[in-house]
Amino acid sequence: PDGKNNYAALAVPAPPSARAAPAEAAAPAAPPQVTIGALVLDKLRADYLDRSVSPPFSVKLSALSGRIAPVRWPADRSAKVDLSGRVDAAPLTVRGTVRPAGSRATMDLAIVLQGLDLLATSTYFAKYAGYPVTKGKLSLDLAYSLADRKLDGKNVVVVDQLTLGDKVESPDATWLPVKLGLAILTDKRGRMELDLPVSGDLDDPEFSVGKIVLRALVNVLEKVATSPFALLGAVMGDDSAPPPDRVPFAVGSSTLTPGQLEALSALVGPLSERPALRLAVGGTYDGPTDGEALARQRLVSRFKDELKRG
Repeated sequence: PDGKNNYAALAVPAPPSARAAPAEAAAPAAPPQVTIGALVLDKLRADYLDRSVSPPFSVKLSALSGRIAPVRWPADRSAKVDLSGRVDAAPLTVRGTVRPAGSRATMDLAIVLQGLDLLATSTYFAKYAGYPVTKGKLSLDLAYSLADRKLDGKNVVVVDQLTLGDKVESPDATWLPVKLGLAILTDKRGRMELDLPVSGDLDDPEFSVGKIVLRALVNVLEKVATSPFALLGAVMGDDSAPPPDRVPFAVGSSTLTPGQLEALSALVGPLSERPALRLAVGGTYDGPTDGEALARQRLVSRFKDELKRG
């Protein structure tokens, strides 16, 4: 409930009497030489429970099987990783190579999760987004590489048929327009795909994969709040010419020019591809400027009528 992991309590510090004084500390021994032909997992199961949210979040890793081979320490070459299992009912695979060699450690891993039911995450959505989940599936395609203490990662997140319930009150919920963001990002098949790259230096105390991914998600929602039409153009693959958020008319006129009609037509594709979006159009006018132009038009019309009558 306090937000801490219970495994942190497993390490019990030695009593003071058992600790050697710095002057008496023995010289560090050479690291042991360890060689294991293969580390084999057979139907491993682990249950994760987060009591920091209410109701608690629960997810189960099950049937994790496969091998990591060879395992050597000190590591003179990479070990091949080939694991598969399930997260709840969703298939999970972890494949690639790792070399646990301290500061020279390397990694090249691909992690794929397919179709995790998002109902399990409804507690988090309600707390941080202000809406519970009533339906949806999550798939992940992650690729991480590590070399020279530099981590580079690709996070492709696919959410399918995500449906949110009624708004709930939560002091931790974001003020950003969550539902508008989902409407812009979700296509007519009910599918939303996000590409969230990660990179950083492991020696940087401020570096955190989770924080970077979260910041990327918040950036998307902030763009929804500040530049929804630009984001709509971006997700439709056209950053250079986003759909217009306003269309100016000539003073005193209600006629659209061919160029303005063409600009408005840019909305047709995005709106047809994003059926959850609703477009509200509001009209404005400049009283003095438009009023003067309309008065001139009426005056010109009267002159023309008088001329026609001779």
